[in-house]
Amino acid sequence: MFLSTGPTFMLVSNGLIPELRSAGLTTFERQRIIETNPYLRGSNPSFPHHFSTKWYDFSRTAASVLRMHMLEASGMTKYCDPVFGSKLQNLQSRMISDQPFLRSSNIDMVDMTHGFCHRAERIVAEFDRLFPHRLIENQLKNMRVGETRTLSGHMYVIYFDNPTIYQIDATMGVTLQHFYPLFPPPCPPEGMEIHANVHMLVARYGFLHPTIDCSNENRFKRYILLNELINEWLPFQNPIPTMPPIGNLSIT
Repeated sequence: MFLSTGPTFMLVSNGLIPELRSAGLTTFERQRIIETNPYLRGSNPSFPHHFSTKWYDFSRTAASVLRMHMLEASGMTKYCDPVFGSKLQNLQSRMISDQPFLRSSNIDMVDMTHGFCHRAERIVAEFDRLFPHRLIENQLKNMRVGETRTLSGHMYVIYFDNPTIYQIDATMGVTLQHFYPLFPPPCPPEGMEIHANVHMLVARYGFLHPTIDCSNENRFKRYILLNELINEWLPFQNPIPTMPPIGNLSIT
């Protein structure tokens, strides 16, 4: 997994994928897009876009909605489907569009775990690193009424044994509409009206491993480097790692 918050992301985005694509080794298979319709919703049905005066309330809801859309777009809700306060409202207001490579294709909707349900929690945990709620709060604090800010995060999940690339692109545009002071009902409680659009895309590509020889190794240098990194990383994925012996820690 490669996140846009880490340095290896550019190795994939600007290196591996362009190398494979330019050699005609990638094939688009399917994608799903999920968007809010029209805006992200809070837990108060009477004031659907109302959140508390502190960005904490909005940031937690936004992170949960982004995760929910990613799970649905990637076909993983059957393995992992966390509950949160405004889930039903946001489920009901979403828009979904699918695009297969061929309308007659027998390629089903993506299942990013490739059938291994234990992978879902790991993928979700990595995705959550793109939009931790405190980071959302920090990027939106001090917004002025009428101001719009855009948050985005990107991720690749790559299977080299069953050559598949999953591309995840998440974007959220946030506009602060109003501040509300404390008034008696039926006026809104103290807080903020926020209009936030979430756009989630999950695309799946198949790819072929290139045949490397001395004539083309420079053409596929990122592919070679990425395989070397993965081979270095794999031994540490043993659930019971072998620890080096501990030496004598006594102080003399």
